[in-house]
Amino acid sequence: MPRVKALRIKYMKEDAKKMFKCKRAEKDMKQKALAEAIELSPPAFSIRFKKFDFDFEQLVTMIQELELSDEEILKLMKI
Repeated sequence: MPRVKALRIKYMKEDAKKMFKCKRAEKDMKQKALAEAIELSPPAFSIRFKKFDFDFEQLVTMIQELELSDEEILKLMKI
């Protein structure tokens, strides 16, 4: 099914979640470690991750912790 422009934000969040999950799996990083890096409790992180509702500073910290490449960051911003 083609992506509809009206649902762009929803698709962006879904794609970002997939990218972060894959990168976390590649680095063999636990969700708890990422939660601690952005100073959230694991349950709070889980709730926010489901909605992908993070501040800019939290996103930057997660990008640094996961060591995303410039290409991956650009892809994330273009999604």
